[in-house]
Amino acid sequence: MFRAVRVLLSTMLGAILLLGLTAVSWAKTEATVIVTHNKEYGNILTDSSGRSLYIFSHDKQHESTCYGSCAQTWQPFVLKSGQPVAGKGVTAKLGTITRKDGSRQVTANGMPLYYFAGDKKPGDTNGQAVNKVWWLVSPSGQPVKSEAAGKLIPKHAPATGAGGMATRGSALPSLAIALLLLTTAAGVLGLRRAH
Repeated sequence: MFRAVRVLLSTMLGAILLLGLTAVSWAKTEATVIVTHNKEYGNILTDSSGRSLYIFSHDKQHESTCYGSCAQTWQPFVLKSGQPVAGKGVTAKLGTITRKDGSRQVTANGMPLYYFAGDKKPGDTNGQAVNKVWWLVSPSGQPVKSEAAGKLIPKHAPATGAGGMATRGSALPSLAIALLLLTTAAGVLGLRRAH
């Protein structure tokens, strides 16, 4: 019985270490900004997976004003480490600012970049011109303003707010480790009860 428990615990420890190393490698991934062609708006800035990036008219250069519920709907494009990388065709000067929570948000010509929670897949541009303050970004870092602009903001998508910040994808490694630990504990307890 003890040998089976040791084998199980060793296997689980190895899996936990592997997950931890994977999470560390994710944290070191650089933020890459690329140019993606959109049929309606032309060439726009996106992340490396094609998710649209936006700027907020109420922000100032090198300063975000989007926190709290705003940052839940308009999620900051954050960088875990290193510097943002400009893909082919990006002429905007990329940089970072430090948000109130200490995270580093990617900027284009000093303007903070965001994702829109209403964009469900790469290529979506549902945040364009919301309340005439949220804009897609051109390769040179300028807001893309079009005649189609002027959508009213959906009730679930505040334009401004104050408080905390939501980040995308940060809970996955922690959730996986927690589930693994619970499974291990249940398995060990089950082995002890069986004998």
